[in-house]
Amino acid sequence: MAGAGGDPIELVNLSLDFSRPSSQQASREGERSSLLEIHIYLPDLTFLALMIDQHTQATEIMDMIIATLGLNPTEARHVLSLWLVSADLQLQLKPNHCPTQLFGKWPVYLRKYTSVSPKTAAIQKPLVHLKRNVYISREEDLKVKDNEILELLFTEARCNIMDGTYPCDRDLLIKLAGLLCAVQYGPFNEEQHTIEFYKSVHSIFPLSVQSNTKLLDEYCQAVEFAHKKFDSLGKQPTGDTLNDESRLMTAYQTYLSSSHVLPYYGCVFFDGYIESTNKSFLHSSWLAVQIGTNTDGIYIISTEKEEPLLGILYEELTWEYVEMCTCSSAECHHNTSSTTGAGKLQPRMSRKSKHLKGDKIAAMPSLLLQYPASPDEQSEGVKFQVLRVYTQSARLIDAFIDNCSETMKEKCLCSPIPTPEVAVFQSATVASKDCVDTPKFPVSVPQQSADSTHTRESLERSIKSLRKPNKLLCQSFTKDGKCVSI
Repeated sequence: MAGAGGDPIELVNLSLDFSRPSSQQASREGERSSLLEIHIYLPDLTFLALMIDQHTQATEIMDMIIATLGLNPTEARHVLSLWLVSADLQLQLKPNHCPTQLFGKWPVYLRKYTSVSPKTAAIQKPLVHLKRNVYISREEDLKVKDNEILELLFTEARCNIMDGTYPCDRDLLIKLAGLLCAVQYGPFNEEQHTIEFYKSVHSIFPLSVQSNTKLLDEYCQAVEFAHKKFDSLGKQPTGDTLNDESRLMTAYQTYLSSSHVLPYYGCVFFDGYIESTNKSFLHSSWLAVQIGTNTDGIYIISTEKEEPLLGILYEELTWEYVEMCTCSSAECHHNTSSTTGAGKLQPRMSRKSKHLKGDKIAAMPSLLLQYPASPDEQSEGVKFQVLRVYTQSARLIDAFIDNCSETMKEKCLCSPIPTPEVAVFQSATVASKDCVDTPKFPVSVPQQSADSTHTRESLERSIKSLRKPNKLLCQSFTKDGKCVSI
């Protein structure tokens, strides 16, 4: 790919490929005197100030962070990563990337991979964040032994829940709020921890709850019981009290394991649009969404209502990446597309041209997501559904999904007794392997055990519960590939 002025730019799997010329490498020591101060933001938005030069790589910065915070080097390099983050785009860096050399390219990445205006792209600047590595599985969070790293993971999860990035239902929010009270305000005290006390605390509920007086009253009444329940965190089975540090680490692990019930835990999110079923003279036919991807699947979340609309495990997913086109014809989009994924969509969608208010949205690159129909739909002859998601970040998401599907294929090949569904997934992935020209990143595959199998079953149930077909404008196909909805 080429950016402004023909400069070579390559973004693959959410990461930037930027190599330093050998001549610069040779003269690096001579330029060490020209040091720059860089701020590394932690999940709680505090930052570390480090001195680097323009050729300092991400792996060297990580070494500085490890030394400054006293982290376990092996765990830190595996679980954590450096990211470039701005208001409209976030990208995880590879070890050999030089952040200072990428800052100047940010407007190019914004224009290519987001929908912001050229004016916004020109002034928006990225910050360097230390965040969870998106390529590790959620099970690996709880294997962390380093207390400081565990606290960083806990803080990131808490912030994502508080700002609505991870939408939660009532019961989970109350459970997590009770745990936060136990962490921040100690064991439940009947005289101190009243409903009025919980109302005055601004760090245990998301803004969507805090801004709703009626909802806040209800939640604060319920959090009292949840606070009492977590008092047991400070007790050992023998009845002895844990020391403060052990109690805190237990609380962090409990918070993380509770957050893991959210299918979109650990996702990286991108802005996008889908066609809405709520079409009228007063309403737009487009619905702004967040597209989240992690090592388990892909998720569609309503931006306005912070409501999950769809979740698809990679085992169930077939997808197609569609290049950007300036015309509004869906058929034209398909004719210019490049196919990747667990299998080529057969048959391709065929939709009549129609006038769209959002011409700019319709011209964006897109992803066609194919997934099995619900049991009720299958009883009516519908085999699968296809949803089209429009996003400037389609190429990044496509590369990430492809990488994770390859990992799932390897995991399936290692399974002693593959199921029929797994066998289909394997063959479809192998068939499309040559369509991808991006390098593979190491995605961790957890070992199968009784606990992980149970976790997987819970995840599958949770993802299926996200699907809200009445809010998604999908195409329905029979097992013979016949489209039964337009």
